[in-house]
Amino acid sequence: MTMIEVYGWLCALAGMLAILPQVQRLVTTRTSAGLSLLMFQLTTGGVLGWVVHGLNYGALNVIVPNAFTALMNLAVLALMQRDRGLSPLRVW
Repeated sequence: MTMIEVYGWLCALAGMLAILPQVQRLVTTRTSAGLSLLMFQLTTGGVLGWVVHGLNYGALNVIVPNAFTALMNLAVLALMQRDRGLSPLRVW
């Protein structure tokens, strides 16, 4: 593995870990106050697009972090839907 590949994986790891404090806060406080529904919807769409791109090229360094981030974003959206009493149509 080259240094640039190691750097790429480290950046991917940092990106994956970036959402964890938000998920932890949402789970422990049980409130989604202050979170933007639209931001999480757009981010989820973006990372799912990267997953598809990574699958097309067989790039694990694109697939793994974006799939993890997509799962975390989907969890946040589900928690926001439940907390705010939103209809599934509005969220999904």
